[in-house]
Amino acid sequence: MHAASGFAPPSESTLKRLFFVQENVILLGGAVLFALALASPVPLLLGAAGELLWLAFGSMSPGVRRWLERRGAAARAVTPSSPEDAGPARVSTGALAPEYARRVLTLERALATLRGFGGARPQPPFERAMARLAALTPLYAAFCETHRRIGRFVVGTSEGHLLAEAERLKAQFAAEKDLGTRLTLRQAIGAAQRHVAHRREMVELQRSVAVKLESVERSLAYLVSQGPALVSNPNLPAEVEALLAELGPSLDVDVEGRRESAAGPASM
Repeated sequence: MHAASGFAPPSESTLKRLFFVQENVILLGGAVLFALALASPVPLLLGAAGELLWLAFGSMSPGVRRWLERRGAAARAVTPSSPEDAGPARVSTGALAPEYARRVLTLERALATLRGFGGARPQPPFERAMARLAALTPLYAAFCETHRRIGRFVVGTSEGHLLAEAERLKAQFAAEKDLGTRLTLRQAIGAAQRHVAHRREMVELQRSVAVKLESVERSLAYLVSQGPALVSNPNLPAEVEALLAELGPSLDVDVEGRRESAAGPASM
């Protein structure tokens, strides 16, 4: 009988999906509220009758079933079913200072907005560009941490104090007569002068990192401002590569070396 009519019998999952359609649940809830507010069973009876009609018609209609399938596919595209489908991993901001954690979260939201422009089935060039941008978040977070650590070192040292120490050692060297002591003082003067030079390098490096972070933020904001038209922008791959180059691995390696040297004066 079912084969002759061209309809498959409604499955339990179909009836369940029809019942839990958001609009259907809202209407049922509204009927219950009206029945309570009016102290009358009429709204509830009308809601039950409408519900039975909806379940009967929806379970037998191929058009409604196709609509349910499209709705389910869209929901699966928005909510990944496995870690592999979840997109780039989020960077933990727990170890970052609040200011930098906010900046990283803002960047992640911007990247999510960009990925959303591609829809459930993004075009291959757009998908490749977004895959390249997945490397941006951990690199940006690492530079935030570098900026914070350099800032902590700079705040913890005073150039005026270092210069005063160097001048004190010079005066002591000029007044000292013992050759052995003079040799030790000369070495101490050299170390003090290196500390002054190192701190100045750290100040300049901190400025450079700050400029890079702000430049990345402006570039990303420009991409977001293009809206869905970004998907068809032929210059997107080049813009993504330019954005990644604004940070660049070379500066990251250099920062690691400077950061190690910063531990010396900071621990003295």
